[in-house]
Amino acid sequence: MGVQGSGGQAQGSALTITNPTTQWGQTYGRYSIRFRADRASDSGAAMMLWPDSDVWSDGETDCVEGDFDGTIHSFNHRVGANPEQNSLAVDTGMSWQDWHVSTVEWTPTAIRFYLDGQLIGTDTSAVARASRHWVIQTAGTGSGSLQIDWVAMYQYTG
Repeated sequence: MGVQGSGGQAQGSALTITNPTTQWGQTYGRYSIRFRADRASDSGAAMMLWPDSDVWSDGETDCVEGDFDGTIHSFNHRVGANPEQNSLAVDTGMSWQDWHVSTVEWTPTAIRFYLDGQLIGTDTSAVARASRHWVIQTAGTGSGSLQIDWVAMYQYTG
């Protein structure tokens, strides 16, 4: 996925990964992606679980987010009132230029973030209950690319 901005024009792309059983999102699950990005100013990405209702207050979880010339972050937004506030924010300090595996586990009681197999954060206070789908998006005014080696999505089985 690439970002090709010219003359200060914002550009971007988005990829939605759906559950083949439901034909859209799911409630709870495990999501993993192996990725890296070129170092590029004014370019970045967000890999998020977004509510099927398209209502932000139903819950947004950003498995990976940030500018390609910065570090990788993970966020879990508040559910309900004030979704623009983070319930959990993690700066991993890790570079986008190296290959990484990001995993988020969403259960009825917690959101857990892993990077390269290491638990980097857990949130039990803002756990979404509404069905969500996985969106991988890039954006910016610079020139950069996000490389994806593989993705895997699993249903929650309790």
